[in-house]
Amino acid sequence: MKKSNLAIFALGGALMLSACGNNEEAEIEARMSAVATFMSEEMDETADGIWDNAGYILTEEGEESLFPETDEEWAVVIQATDDLIAQTRRLQSEEFAGDDEEWIAISEGLVVAAERVRAAAEARDEEELFDAGGQVYRVCLACHQRYAMDIQRIR
Repeated sequence: MKKSNLAIFALGGALMLSACGNNEEAEIEARMSAVATFMSEEMDETADGIWDNAGYILTEEGEESLFPETDEEWAVVIQATDDLIAQTRRLQSEEFAGDDEEWIAISEGLVVAAERVRAAAEARDEEELFDAGGQVYRVCLACHQRYAMDIQRIR
């Protein structure tokens, strides 16, 4: 489904619920639908720009490093980090956060973790990049544990 169609669908669902007299619930459901779309269409790929470039994979031939080797490859990680920070700042906006202080706090934790990734990438520090990528993962997991059921409920 195209973004515009999905937005229209979410808005239509919100309008239908508000017509039933439950405007606050409709607003929350529309916001959670928008979050799910934003995460799957933008943030997932951005986070992969970090995680796909940190660590090792085991193959039949042995251990294969995922870490960047060239300035251009390190620049990809830095750009993914900058994008993740910008996307997270958008998550903190009224559009996605409403007045949920916990949401904003968890999102701020993601900004802090992403800034750590950026510093590691700038220093070309593989171990720190791996650890910082793990911190990004843990913040994402905390958010998903807190909010995923709400998002799944409306999908």
